[in-house]
Amino acid sequence: MTRAPVLPAAAAGLRSPAQLISYLLEPKNWLIVTVPLIGAHADGLAGVGWGLLAVFFAAVLPTLFISHGIRHGRWADRNVGARRPRLIVLAFITASVTVGLILLIVLGAPVMVTGYLAFMLTSVAVLAAITIVWKISIHCAVASGSVAILALTYGPLVLPGFLLVALLGWSRVSLKDHTTAQVVGGMVLGALAAVIAYAALAGTAGLCICWVRFTCQPQAGGSEMGKEFADRWGVPVRAAHPDAVTLLDEAIEDLAALAGDPVAHAEAAVTADDSLVLGHIYRAYLQLYATTADGVAAASEILKQLDKTVMGEREAHHMRAARHWVDGDWEATTRSLERALLCHPRDLLALKVAQDLYFFLGNRLELRDSAARVLPAWPREQPGWGYVQGIYAFGLEENADYRQAESRARAALDHNPRDVWSVHALAHVFEMEGSQRDGVTFLTASASDWSASYFAIHNWWHRGLYHLELGEIDEALALYDNPIRAGRSTEWLDVVDASSLLWRLSLFGVDITERAEQLAADISGLVGNPVYIFNDWHAVMAFGLAGDHARNELVVAANRHLTAPTNRGAVERAGLDLLEGFSASAAGRPDRAIDLLIDIRPRAHAVGGSHAQRDVIDLTLIAAAARAGDDALARALVTERVARKPSAEAAARLLVAANGGSSDALRW
Repeated sequence: MTRAPVLPAAAAGLRSPAQLISYLLEPKNWLIVTVPLIGAHADGLAGVGWGLLAVFFAAVLPTLFISHGIRHGRWADRNVGARRPRLIVLAFITASVTVGLILLIVLGAPVMVTGYLAFMLTSVAVLAAITIVWKISIHCAVASGSVAILALTYGPLVLPGFLLVALLGWSRVSLKDHTTAQVVGGMVLGALAAVIAYAALAGTAGLCICWVRFTCQPQAGGSEMGKEFADRWGVPVRAAHPDAVTLLDEAIEDLAALAGDPVAHAEAAVTADDSLVLGHIYRAYLQLYATTADGVAAASEILKQLDKTVMGEREAHHMRAARHWVDGDWEATTRSLERALLCHPRDLLALKVAQDLYFFLGNRLELRDSAARVLPAWPREQPGWGYVQGIYAFGLEENADYRQAESRARAALDHNPRDVWSVHALAHVFEMEGSQRDGVTFLTASASDWSASYFAIHNWWHRGLYHLELGEIDEALALYDNPIRAGRSTEWLDVVDASSLLWRLSLFGVDITERAEQLAADISGLVGNPVYIFNDWHAVMAFGLAGDHARNELVVAANRHLTAPTNRGAVERAGLDLLEGFSASAAGRPDRAIDLLIDIRPRAHAVGGSHAQRDVIDLTLIAAAARAGDDALARALVTERVARKPSAEAAARLLVAANGGSSDALRW
């Protein structure tokens, strides 16, 4: 006698209300609703898409597996009541969710979606362990956890959903699939796991988010404005609750300190208070910092959700700044940020973003003066004083005021040794003054204070430059292989440093072909839709060193037809010549490289970066002159370099020799 197939509810005709309720409220249906809603809250429509992808692995595949087992008689029904088959099903669910989690992480899904899937994975493992000794209700665990996490995400209006959980519990007991204790145990476990997962996903904000969600009441006249609070620097912020402002303060300080996790703190802030407009704008800034087309698109989506939001004066200035940045008009962005600083000179977010954009623009005067204008508003006892000193120090250094730059940077580091931007400012001073040995000593001694920073690779890059100029090639190569490139980051911030150091090593005669091929492969997906010419310039270095000259032609071609005003202007002023000049150098055409690069130096700042970063142009010109047999030009360039920085003479001689230059080029 063969087993009759179990049909879907509509076809089989469920015989009781309990059967219908149990069928409609089974785990996969909760997941189909819950995960996309979490994704929507994290990242709008894109988040829904991520949620649906997660649902495929968390609900659809397990359901298909269970149905397959029913058809082949491995278990009786969708509930899989027997212990051994139940463990088999749980094992499959674990594997499916694991694969989905890995895929979502690799593809860059929002942390709330990946985190929720990780929570599911942990919960399944716990349920499997309990199932070995006791048949706990998985239906009720999933249902209770779903309502709990949705309530924490969207607020107390979701709490009536627990009535459905209770109804589901009644149906499971009524059908004799579980005892009352097993149902209650599943409910408690599911809700508790959801609270723990939510707290973990919210980072340091975990314990206070629940309080914010369940105590914030809309203000009369609409919740968009909320109340006005002061952040830790005394600047007004519109929010519904002070705890959300505290979380945003943490995120802003993470950016100023180049430490911690600004993305996680920003997400926690807006999760705690969705009406925190400045928190959403800050999230858009973080997307834009990536200087990628995807980052611009993500920031645009965040800002679109704020189109009809009423906001305060500070928020309005930042909103205009962020919109200009999305439009690719970085100069207009800085103008809006400067207006924000006129209103509130202690707006640390506006100051930090403004200086970073001046750096992207290569505007050395405003690198200094944007901080100089607000110095009186930052007395020494004011929180954040040290960060402002570091910001000012870097601006001073880029304007060749090395003594005051060093003084300000050291004062900031006395105040806070972990101030990574001040470490960076001092590293530039050593570079520009030719104090390479002092630079190596300083960065080596202070590494424990900044090596955990997400900016650490750049400081290691600075140390690599010192070693190159000291003729310590092996030390520079070891830095490339370990702290700089061991992680194979594809963030442009890190890729630029890797490409630049590798290019310099090649100029000094190091065989870096294998390393270049690996780097070129790692960044292959980053190019094609230009956002920032500085990035594409360094991509050309990587592809050129790897011998992929066809790819360089594509990068050059992509930069000929730009629409974003700032990037287009930079490309027209200097960027296109840089791309073609470095491509020519990599392709073994030194004469062409000289023609393109020799006159570009006075305007090369238009592509952004620092003096130290753009110094690679001079090094490339010296090498090209040596390769082309142009002794007079090589001599002139080396003489100029040594006059500016006497300690550079030994490295300049090594550079000429490494590129086949005549000894006549070194006579002056």
